[in-house]
Amino acid sequence: MHPLIVPVILSGGAGTRLWPFSRNSYPKQFIPLIDTKSTFSNTLQRVANPNVFAPPIIVTGWEFRFLVAEELSNENMTGRIVLEPLRRDSGPAIAVAAHIAQSLDKNVTLLVLAADHLVRDVEGFERSILAGMAAARDGYIVTFGIKPNKPATSYGYIEPGPSISEGVCKVGRFIEKPNLEKARDLIADGCVWNSGNFLFKTKTMLDELRKHAPEMEAAAAQSSASRRVERIGQFDFDLLDADDFGKSPSKSIDFAVMEKSDCVAIVSAQHDWSDLGSWQALWEVNGKDKNGNVAIGSATLSETENCYISSNGIHVAVVGVEGLTVVATKDAVLVAPRHIASELKPLVAMLENDETTKQLARRHMMSKQPWGWEDILLQTESLTVKRMGVKPGARLALHKRMHNHVHYLNVRGTCTITTEDEEFIIRQNEVLSIPEGRAHRLCNLQDDELEIIETQTGEKLNGSGVIWLHDDYGRC
Repeated sequence: MHPLIVPVILSGGAGTRLWPFSRNSYPKQFIPLIDTKSTFSNTLQRVANPNVFAPPIIVTGWEFRFLVAEELSNENMTGRIVLEPLRRDSGPAIAVAAHIAQSLDKNVTLLVLAADHLVRDVEGFERSILAGMAAARDGYIVTFGIKPNKPATSYGYIEPGPSISEGVCKVGRFIEKPNLEKARDLIADGCVWNSGNFLFKTKTMLDELRKHAPEMEAAAAQSSASRRVERIGQFDFDLLDADDFGKSPSKSIDFAVMEKSDCVAIVSAQHDWSDLGSWQALWEVNGKDKNGNVAIGSATLSETENCYISSNGIHVAVVGVEGLTVVATKDAVLVAPRHIASELKPLVAMLENDETTKQLARRHMMSKQPWGWEDILLQTESLTVKRMGVKPGARLALHKRMHNHVHYLNVRGTCTITTEDEEFIIRQNEVLSIPEGRAHRLCNLQDDELEIIETQTGEKLNGSGVIWLHDDYGRC
């Protein structure tokens, strides 16, 4: 029996190509896009076999730490969560994960996976991984090639080189995203899609980083050594120092190592795969009606063909069009020809750079929180109304608002609100007002979810007047 493989799941991206569903505060890897589970949850399920995989290392951003922990809990899994203090692309993330893993086990094999890819054939996935184990043990960095089913221009390609063993070859060369004509030629020449998943011994990857990206490796070594580990519940959080991690150049592992190394092998993958990198990709993998439409959520279609229609809020009515992507949320609607709906980064950058629209790129009206969820119902210069759901036994952080009053209407359940010197029990249909500057927190002591309407009134409602006294979300 071979030692268990340690999965490394990269989960820190913003996923702007799936705007308006995917935003900075709640990116695509945590959103149910295909079924009731997120792609991050599906990735966890793929590496849940205890006979093959050890508990995963998840590299993510500080702002996603509770989303990751909640998904792990939902899957009844444990894992080590590494928190990046800033985004530095896949190279530094993999380098830090390799150093942390080696500090725990000097001879460990890592499997690097993106959290936002779709693989439905779990057994085929395991077969592909095990097929690359011998090459990984022999000192190769193993990547996995996907046989193309079309001449795609949104993927990188790999040209297989000389055979190492059955189903495993050295990599001949990596090819960047081609135009359509070049993609057809590459497929005819036997090239495969680059899935962006990697299998390797930690020593192999760190040696190649020292050779081809020494600044990145040195910053990762320093970040691993200076990290602070906190145990919260059943999870280990590795907190990286911002100064140490920030010394690393921001570069993908492909550019930093893979395209330069002469010890890279490729396995012909035995499973399905999609990076779900665009609304076009989601149209391709979803079931369609007789007219070629994918309709998700509340929608009515008439004389419409080959469209992707999705709404998680308002009802969408579409008539007399073909080949469109229409995606509606509570506060934004995207309409684009389906074949160019993958080119959204410039659009999202425009939203970010406009003071009146930047929040549309950064956060949803509805968002998950460590204590539950909140939904902004109304927001003006002097009034904000939120609907909030607090999990059984959960509490919010202690805070006070310096420039506005807060009013709580209990819709369902029983709420406990504590201030500096008092405790209030607010039952269904009761209201409590908290004056500006008074520290307080909510707590749900019941066994059922608490539902609250929170109203804020005052001059400054953009968060500048909020003072967080303790970031101690948790149990009551």
